[in-house]
Amino acid sequence: MTSKVVPSPVIDDNPCWGGPEPNKHDLEYLLQVLGRVSDGSTQIVDDSDNNNNKVETSHAELINRAVDKLVIYQDDNYIAINKPADLRMDGPYRATLHKLLLYLYPPPSLLNKIKESNDDNTTLHKQLLQAIAPLSTHADVKDDPFRMVHQLDYATSGVLLVGKSKKSTAIACKSFEQRKTNKQYVAVITHHASSTSKQVSDVPLDSNFMNSLPILPTSSLDPWKDGSLEKKYRKKRKRDMNGGAFNGFMPIHSVFDKWRSVLIREKKEAEAAAAEKTVNESEQKANSKKKKKVNNLPPLPSPKVELSSQDIDELLSLGDSWKTVKSQCSNSNKQDWKDIIECLTKDYNEILAEHYAMKKKDDTVVQSDKGGKQDEEKVAVKQNSLPPLFRIESDDKDEFYICASIGECKDGRFQVVVDPTAIKSTDIAVSNPDPLPELKPSLTKCKVLWRGHMDANNQQIPVTKVLLKPWTGRRHQLRKVRVYRLNSCAQYDISLIWLLHLIFICLCLIAHCKLRTDKSYFSSLHLLKLCNAHSSRVHMSYVAGYPILGDVAYGGSSDSHINEESSIKERGDVCQRMCLHAHKLTIPLIGNEAKTFVAQDPFIVKAKEDDSEETLGIV
Repeated sequence: MTSKVVPSPVIDDNPCWGGPEPNKHDLEYLLQVLGRVSDGSTQIVDDSDNNNNKVETSHAELINRAVDKLVIYQDDNYIAINKPADLRMDGPYRATLHKLLLYLYPPPSLLNKIKESNDDNTTLHKQLLQAIAPLSTHADVKDDPFRMVHQLDYATSGVLLVGKSKKSTAIACKSFEQRKTNKQYVAVITHHASSTSKQVSDVPLDSNFMNSLPILPTSSLDPWKDGSLEKKYRKKRKRDMNGGAFNGFMPIHSVFDKWRSVLIREKKEAEAAAAEKTVNESEQKANSKKKKKVNNLPPLPSPKVELSSQDIDELLSLGDSWKTVKSQCSNSNKQDWKDIIECLTKDYNEILAEHYAMKKKDDTVVQSDKGGKQDEEKVAVKQNSLPPLFRIESDDKDEFYICASIGECKDGRFQVVVDPTAIKSTDIAVSNPDPLPELKPSLTKCKVLWRGHMDANNQQIPVTKVLLKPWTGRRHQLRKVRVYRLNSCAQYDISLIWLLHLIFICLCLIAHCKLRTDKSYFSSLHLLKLCNAHSSRVHMSYVAGYPILGDVAYGGSSDSHINEESSIKERGDVCQRMCLHAHKLTIPLIGNEAKTFVAQDPFIVKAKEDDSEETLGIV
């Protein structure tokens, strides 16, 4: 029995490769654009033509032209695509990369469905489009071989790697998760639309901008290179997910050890007092100073239950570690001790949280008192933190770095949140939620490739072409792709595998029902499918002060809920697409062999006809 695909409500887009007419936003029109030859004409399959040989030839030619433009590399395990700008990955839209791949490489189930229809009056081209139209996700086609290894934003073009099996996709995803990949983007940046602090004739990132940046030693990047910063962040995040922990959080076994030491000391002091072996006043002061020097943490609070000397003797007799005491409590009727120690741990961590908050506040005040460029550089290196904008002494003069933590909004907006202390641009009002979400470390390396002007509407627009290299990679730098690997089942208990499998099925059913009824689900779903190009976008606009040309989300709009799928009219008359392109991807694949995929640079610097100067054009 074959499953029936329920058509999802189709949501319309207004892509840069289409036009104002709705019929130019679908997959068929995208195929016509990809199938155009050098003179701009397109071989269109004629539905009224009943010559089967001619139709098959036209269909094959259309596919060949599209494949030539899209496919960068292909083997039995992977296919690398040069993704067009303004194209979604999947979902209930008229044109998506998922639908495009199904058209170019239809799986057997789609072809069998077409054969079973017995519709001789419709061409294969139209039949494929009709069969693909209701499909939204990979799960809609049981034998769909394609699985996205990573993501690109809707408006971003360039290299996108797709796996052809679970195993090959899992290997590639693991390379992304372990930070073994190298991604490079080319972009064209310009001034903010509301720029008032700069002369609009000045090219972005000029020599004055570069010379104003602090220069740090190469060693300041060591925590980013050796992964220690990433490990520290993951450790903190793991603690935060386990009961709202914080830096300095003391787990229950540490609180027990501390309390047990206090009880033993108090017991000895009580025994000494009973034996009239008092300590003189000078020794008490010396011991007090010594304790303060060794440990400046606040003392443990008293348990909420009053304990007798017999109770304390009972606790000390249970064992010298929390693991032993916990085991003793579980195997007997001594459950009260477990509750008492857990309550003590909670109370003490509340005291510690307040203690560290005050300490952090004091450190911030001390640090703010240190002025001057040299002091800023020394403090940054010492604390393994970096200024928002800086250069490295061993790098080229046209290279610099942008360091600003980013976080994911939880109020439905498309934009990510950037650390307010790193925002240097005064040309745009940044609306951050209150309170701020969790901020995650993010670093982007920027290299200037070309400075000049671009012709637009009979005027010269100052632009700069840059090469961007994100050093971290989650939503818009934050999302991790995890793929379940069948060959790792032996590492886990089989009952756990079945439990996880059952939970996964339930979640899929819930998501499927919600997909059919709630359009807003797609916007929240899209927020989870984000890539590390997004950090570069917010870094360039909010921190460096120069947005990417055509970037609606970060180009100067005051609407905090605007998204990149907005109409191309909002991008202005200068450029109909966002000028960000995933140019190169290097990644270890099967056999740990590193492969490099390159998508042709669409932003071409060319000489004018009168050879007066160079200008920038978009292919």
